[in-house]
Amino acid sequence: KRGDSFAGVRKTSTKWHGRIFEGHGAAEYASGLEVLIAFVAQHDQFIGKLVQLGAEVEVVLNQPTAVGSKGIVLDMQLSPLFLRLLSQNDIGLRICAWSDNP
Repeated sequence: KRGDSFAGVRKTSTKWHGRIFEGHGAAEYASGLEVLIAFVAQHDQFIGKLVQLGAEVEVVLNQPTAVGSKGIVLDMQLSPLFLRLLSQNDIGLRICAWSDNP
C-alpha cells in the first residue's frame, strides 16, 4: 500500500482490484449493473474521499467475444442512471472485449 517500503523504495500509490459481480447473458449483465449501482451508491462518501485525495477510481466491464465471428461481437447497454452515477462520483469507465485466443 501507499507509504510502505519495498526493496528500499517507498510506494506512492495503492491499487485495489475487486470483483463485484460475475455472470453470463443479458439478464445477469443487467442484474450485475444493478449490484454495481447499489455498491457505488452505498459507498459514495468513501469514494468521494478517495477522489478528493487524488485517487483514480475506475470500473472495468469485461465482455468475452468470439474470435472470427461475424456480426456484433460486443453489445453492451449502459443505463443513464449508471452513467450518471459514475460521472457524479468521478469514476472512470473501461470496457474490455476479450477472447481466449491470442
